[in-house]
Amino acid sequence: MTRSVVYPRSGKGAAAAAGPPPDDLVTKLLKYIPGEVIAFYVPIYALVPKDLAWGLWLVVLLSAAGTVGYLWVRADRTSRPRAYFYVLAVVAFFCWALGTSTVGGDLWRLPEWLGHAAIPIGVFIVPLVDEILTKLTNS
Repeated sequence: MTRSVVYPRSGKGAAAAAGPPPDDLVTKLLKYIPGEVIAFYVPIYALVPKDLAWGLWLVVLLSAAGTVGYLWVRADRTSRPRAYFYVLAVVAFFCWALGTSTVGGDLWRLPEWLGHAAIPIGVFIVPLVDEILTKLTNS
């Protein structure tokens, strides 16, 4: 399994069939946020004092940049992800961060219920947008 999403190739016949098969929904979900980002974010965010807003922002922004960086560096050269995948991966990271930490309340004063709802909302919205954009770009 490659580390970046494999999209269906546009075109007909041999050109479309070349390369690895496209990923299904579950496989795509596993690929949105690199494990290295999770391994960085969780302990570092927990270590930063909650009254040090710039430190919390730094951790969040480094993690969002790391999401794009790791996905880009580790992308399969023969089947590069589409540009919108990187945007969706950052959205997925923010949904995951809201759902697994106190970042929503610490930085954005969001209600606690929204943090709890962020992961299911992300799991619902991000793959849906991905599928819609995939269909639009393949037609």
